[in-house]
Amino acid sequence: IVDPQKNSLQIKQYGIRELGTSVIEVTGDGQVRTERITEQTEEALSNAIRRALKARDQKSHFTGGHGEGPRDQVDGEGFSIRKGRLKEMNLEVIDGIDVTQGIPDDATILAVLSPTERFSAAEAEALRLHLKKGQSALFLLDPGIDTGLEGLLDEYSIELGQDFVVD
Repeated sequence: IVDPQKNSLQIKQYGIRELGTSVIEVTGDGQVRTERITEQTEEALSNAIRRALKARDQKSHFTGGHGEGPRDQVDGEGFSIRKGRLKEMNLEVIDGIDVTQGIPDDATILAVLSPTERFSAAEAEALRLHLKKGQSALFLLDPGIDTGLEGLLDEYSIELGQDFVVD
């Protein structure tokens, strides 16, 4: 516990800007990893410790060009909460990649979020190659939309139903 008035240099060093901020620092492999939390719960603390222990460069790539749901919009159409959770998990979020240019090997996960336009056969093939390399992907698809990914998902025994969830 650091008194901000007595240790202002430490407060500046860790970039603390609000009361109640906790800093978790883990040293190992010649590196110092730091995580900050403002929520004082057991879950927040344990997640911060886990992130600090497993810190590595992770990237979450989001596809673009198919009318995907906006990543920064807060209302029912957007995915800002999902994007925020990924950032909390130490994933760098990269928006709007063109899969025909190839999916970077450093993509920890590739996300396809609610496209409204069909993926071309070449784009579906790029996704297929990504998955065949053992890489991860997240598909959040709406019913009633022909995405062009049905054949690819069928190879993994994923059947897209045309069901709706009413909340």
